[in-house]
Amino acid sequence: MDIYDNPDFESHETVPLAFDVDPLVVSQADEPAISTADGPALWHRTQPRQGASQPRDKWVVVETLCDPGQPSTVLDGRTPRAFTRLNHSSIGRLATAVPSVTRLIKTCTASGAAQTERFTASEGQPMRTIAVPVLGPTGSVNAVALWTGPRHGPIPEIPKIGSVEWSAAGIATSTPPAQYLLRLSYLDTPASHTVPEMLAGFHNFSDRLGFFSLFNLDDPVDRWAGTATKIYEDGNAHQLHIAAHARGTGPDRTIRAIVCDITDDQTRAIPDVSSLALRAMPIPAGHALGLADLKTGFIHEWLTEPGSPLAGWRHHNPQLDNASQMLAATTCYELATNIRRTADTRARVRFTSDDAWITLHARWNRIADGERPQALLEVTPISSKPIPPVTNCSLCHDMSCEPTAQ
Repeated sequence: MDIYDNPDFESHETVPLAFDVDPLVVSQADEPAISTADGPALWHRTQPRQGASQPRDKWVVVETLCDPGQPSTVLDGRTPRAFTRLNHSSIGRLATAVPSVTRLIKTCTASGAAQTERFTASEGQPMRTIAVPVLGPTGSVNAVALWTGPRHGPIPEIPKIGSVEWSAAGIATSTPPAQYLLRLSYLDTPASHTVPEMLAGFHNFSDRLGFFSLFNLDDPVDRWAGTATKIYEDGNAHQLHIAAHARGTGPDRTIRAIVCDITDDQTRAIPDVSSLALRAMPIPAGHALGLADLKTGFIHEWLTEPGSPLAGWRHHNPQLDNASQMLAATTCYELATNIRRTADTRARVRFTSDDAWITLHARWNRIADGERPQALLEVTPISSKPIPPVTNCSLCHDMSCEPTAQ
């Protein structure tokens, strides 16, 4: 039964929905939407019933990232919002819908299932409100998509919405819709990505340094919202709205985010010239360049010559021995506080416990001052033998143009 096209659906009834790939495709046809586990490339896009008029009403997306009892708006139609109050949204301005909306958000978040409720508008028009949960990578409800409109009218297509969760170390896990929107690889198990790996695919990432404030070692911010632009395979620019909320402290800190596609006919690709210029720099063979955010210690750009075994290192967070960890933290602190502006260090790294330790030389140069000091690193492995790709990682072997060891 398709509850969304059934005007007689009972008020405030819970309907569990199984979303294997896209939790936000709602069918208006007689058959249900198609779900597939074969990956985002096979997503099914439904079309409204022939002859049905497209409604003018908007879907509103509210986040429930930290406190489901105090949801805030992150998307209103195609308009991004930065955690605004629900009563300021297009649904919130319909006074008779507010009580049912608040109730539905709580029920939807608690049950993890779609909800609907019927009510009568002040002018006597029969209406309905629909709430659809947006699940995060760990199964929690990280957002709720809401629509209110005529009870017997058609329903607009739900926007594509994904969810991403970062650990304190910057490792991201994401839902299939987020992987699709962000064009991340989804063949790895689990599907996890580092900060430089995720950022490398963006044509532009607004307020990148503000985003890093969520991960500050000292005095981190708890909320951030911004936009990012990606060029998809068809050559078109897609604009994404990202709203992130953090909770916890230290190594237990978690950052959860909602990702929405806000692309419209006016979307244009505005490049981040600085990032593109850095990525275009020639890299000597056997070397790598990195851009480090000194307040977090994140290396958020990692550049090598094509086919280098160092290229796959972008796909992993390195393990450092105890002395190297202390040295890296001290170097970041001294450069961030302007005690010095350059540094030369040696460190031992590996990427799995099965790998041998690799000794690296790194030359650090502070290149940006202000609130978010940055450093440019030139990294050179010190070894008489060729540096192997990360053990048993097919993506790293693909990047280095070497076959995976069996």
